[in-house]
Amino acid sequence: MATAAERQQQHAIARREFARFEELLDTFRVRPVAAPTATVPERRSPAAPKRPSKPSPRPYAEQLLSGIPWWQFALRRAARKESERQADRMHQHLLDNFGSLEREHAAELERTRRETEAEQRLLEVARKRLADGDPAAVELAVRHALRALPFTAALAGLNGSVASIAVVLPPAELGVPDREPAFTPTGKPTSRKLNQGARNDLFCELVCGAALAAARRSIAAAFALTDARVIVLVDEADRSPAVAHCAVRRENCKSWRSDTDVVEAFYEADGWVEQAGRTRAVQPLDRDAERDLDPALRALIGGFAEAA
Repeated sequence: MATAAERQQQHAIARREFARFEELLDTFRVRPVAAPTATVPERRSPAAPKRPSKPSPRPYAEQLLSGIPWWQFALRRAARKESERQADRMHQHLLDNFGSLEREHAAELERTRRETEAEQRLLEVARKRLADGDPAAVELAVRHALRALPFTAALAGLNGSVASIAVVLPPAELGVPDREPAFTPTGKPTSRKLNQGARNDLFCELVCGAALAAARRSIAAAFALTDARVIVLVDEADRSPAVAHCAVRRENCKSWRSDTDVVEAFYEADGWVEQAGRTRAVQPLDRDAERDLDPALRALIGGFAEAA
C-alpha cells in the first residue's frame, strides 16, 4: 500500500501530465496569429537627450577652500571666483557633448524611420502576395504556422484556396495519461488510474482537437485559403493508419469560442472519427467510407495508407 508521501507524489505527477494534455486539447481554442497586418507595429522612439543645466560651483569651492585658512579672506574670495569659472567650464563641456548627443539621437531616429519604412514595404509585399494567393507565399505561411503546434503537422498539398494537411499523433498509450489527479475521502491528494475506455475517449478528443487546430492555424495564416482538409494519422510501431479526417471552412473558425466542445466542432466541420468495441478504441478509416470524400482528400489518405 502506498504511503501518504508516495500518493502525494503520484498526485503531483498526474497533475503535471494532465495539465500538458489539457493544453493540447485547448490548442484549437487558442486564437492563432493571423496573417500580417497592414502596418508595422509602432516602435518606441529613443529618448531625446536632456539639455544639461549649469552645475553648482559649491563642490569646486569646497575643494579649493579646504586648504586655505579662514583668515585669508582674499585667497578665499579668489577661490570662490575660480570655482565659478570651473563650473562655467564644466557647463560648456557638457553643452559641447550635448550637441554630439543631439546629432546621435537625430541619426538614430532617421535610422529607425528608414528601417520602419523598409519593413512596411516588405510587409505590404508579403500581404499582397498572400492576398493574391501566391502559392509560394501561402505554402510558406502555412508551413510556418503549423510548426508552432505542439504536435507534428505538415502541409501535404495546396490546390488553389484549399490546403491539405496531415497531422501525426502518438498512439493513445503514449499520448494520453494513464492516471488522473484525485483526492481521498479525507481530502488528501492521490491519483486514480484511468480505465482504457476513458483514455480512448480522451484520445478521441485529442484527435479532433489536433485536426481542428491545424486547420484553424492554416486558414488564419493565409488570406487566400478558404478550406483546410485534414487527416490524422497515428504513429504506431509498424504502420501509421489514418483515423480521422475533416474539412474545415473559414466560416467554421469564426464560430469557435473558448467554451466550444471540441468533438461537436469537429463533426460540424464534416469530421469523421469512429470508436468501437468495449473500450471505445479509435478505429482506422474504413476504405469503403472514403468513396464519398473529396477526391483530393481521398488521394491524400490513399497516399499515406500506401506509404504505411
